[in-house]
Amino acid sequence: MNKIKQLIINTLINLKLEIYFIKYRNNLFIQKNQTGGSSDGKYAALLFCTHLSYIHNWFVGSTNKNSICEFGPGDSLSIGLLYKIFFNKNYIAFDAHPYFQEDLTLKSLNEALNYLKEIFSKDENHFFQNLEKSPFIDYFNKNEFNFNQFKSLLKFEGLKNEYDSGLLKNLKYNAPYNSQDTENFINSSDLIFSQAALEHVRDLKSLYKLQKTLLSQNGYIYNHIDFKSHGTSLLWNGYYSWTDQEYTQLEKSNTFQWINRMPLSYHLKLMEESGLNIVKVVSKKRTDGINKDQISKDLIPFFINFEDLNIHSAIVIAKG
Repeated sequence: MNKIKQLIINTLINLKLEIYFIKYRNNLFIQKNQTGGSSDGKYAALLFCTHLSYIHNWFVGSTNKNSICEFGPGDSLSIGLLYKIFFNKNYIAFDAHPYFQEDLTLKSLNEALNYLKEIFSKDENHFFQNLEKSPFIDYFNKNEFNFNQFKSLLKFEGLKNEYDSGLLKNLKYNAPYNSQDTENFINSSDLIFSQAALEHVRDLKSLYKLQKTLLSQNGYIYNHIDFKSHGTSLLWNGYYSWTDQEYTQLEKSNTFQWINRMPLSYHLKLMEESGLNIVKVVSKKRTDGINKDQISKDLIPFFINFEDLNIHSAIVIAKG
């Protein structure tokens, strides 16, 4: 961040003018309500590889042919369809709103498949040279990555050159969903995943209970949670400083995206209370935001660990 921009931000914050600036900006420059980056094929492919770098050992030799379940896919279902193609799984999706776009999904999927073929077409060095372009390179589990095993696992031979709308038939897409939508899927999902979605969920307690209900006996959960402010503050974690009343004021403006503002430790607490067993937590930190003395009194009770203040995103893997 350049020095002039930082000076302006610090001045607005120190003069207690930040909230007025954000409301003015959000109302004057209305931002599109984006639903994630999986509509870009390369992005979807690299996310898929990142997932597998952590959970591939479970897929190797797996004979379970149940379902893959995604929460909050947004406008593109391409990551879930990659699981469907490579692992012969049914695909179920739950979302708060019917964002799904068929044409965009197929475009993203075919781009992702072509990119995967490209980066696995040569050797391991070629693969990692391409992976360096990924925004998720820091999450990629290189220590457990076996290039040849991955290439064998994905089985590129026999794949179509291009998938059409026929692949989308019989998908279980539930949006907006409620508890009744889930009755036929109890204990059916081998893998439940979400990508930058759970920070937008209002009732996290119910959602984690639902994930537990949907998970099969030996299934895994992979939740990648984004803790950045999404336009609700000039600082990446500045939303932690808003009181509930101030945050309600921001909701009335054209904010970028609503977020629940719950820190990582609170997510972990709810997952464990729901009967889920945490297997691994991989978090990334930065220290250029607010400090613990600036946390709103309304949010202090949710901070089980103040180290959460520096976590900008995290992968949480759990089992039932």
